[in-house]
Amino acid sequence: MGPVPNGEAHTGIQKDLDEMHGWVTTWKLRLNYNKCKVLHFGYHNACQPYTLGDHDLATGIEERDLGVTIDADLKWSSHCALIAKKANQRLGMLRRTFTSIPLKAFGTVYKTYVRPILEYGNVLWSPYLAKDINLLEKVQRRATRLVPELKGLSYEDRLIRLNLPTLEKRRRRGDLIETYKILHNLYDVDKNSFWTLRHDQRRGHSLTIFKEHRRLRNTSCFFTHRVVNEWNRLPEDAVTAVSLNSFKNRLDKLA
Repeated sequence: MGPVPNGEAHTGIQKDLDEMHGWVTTWKLRLNYNKCKVLHFGYHNACQPYTLGDHDLATGIEERDLGVTIDADLKWSSHCALIAKKANQRLGMLRRTFTSIPLKAFGTVYKTYVRPILEYGNVLWSPYLAKDINLLEKVQRRATRLVPELKGLSYEDRLIRLNLPTLEKRRRRGDLIETYKILHNLYDVDKNSFWTLRHDQRRGHSLTIFKEHRRLRNTSCFFTHRVVNEWNRLPEDAVTAVSLNSFKNRLDKLA
């Protein structure tokens, strides 16, 4: 199916907005129209106006939804900057609270108070620009300097001593885990709406995913596309593991 023309898309979206406003009016609910914004995606978007009842919706360049900042160019730079700032503030709080963090305690403190900020929802927003990847990694680099026993070691050596992977490596691992869950029906979703399995078994394993061509770089970095090559490189005994824990163990042995 080809792309939906701008006119058809506009008509369909406006119809959905009208139906939603009708439902809200019927049930006498209130909407904060100032918080309702339009984001236009795509290089050839006609940027049509939309209305909600008698209110013209304002156009924005980014919006925050469920803790994730989405911008119109889908580069995730705004979100990465925001969570890096928040994580650095949390590190500052830890530095003021603790004179130093012992090696044995660092993992618990860091994984509880800092790393969740950097990883929340990253299957959706995983960065693909080097500057954003480095920005997030600098937070973990700074955190590992809080351990006095590791003073003088390189970042890579500090990670080895702390038994920590890079954030980029954890994001790739997370992508593969989510793929396993979807393909093995651990979520109540239609896996065929995510990928098409390649039935030609002359190459790859029994759950090899067909990789579609994407013209735009930002869409080629969406979860459903960026995970394909790494998933297809996994061995048969990993992708067909009988349980999620078994898959994780086999995945970690391949690292």
